[in-house]
Amino acid sequence: MEDAFVPNGYTYTAATGTVALPQGLQVQQVGVQAAAQPAHAQARAEAAIEEKQ
Repeated sequence: MEDAFVPNGYTYTAATGTVALPQGLQVQQVGVQAAAQPAHAQARAEAAIEEKQ
């Protein structure tokens, strides 16, 4: 399976569907939805990250 794209400096964990920031924080909004729907993981991650900014 191809890794999901996430912005530079972020890591995406396919097993849990979470996006972890370098500081070790996690964008919880991505969570289960991304794990259940990997095709939408990038859009969900980007939306969650933008909400945090």
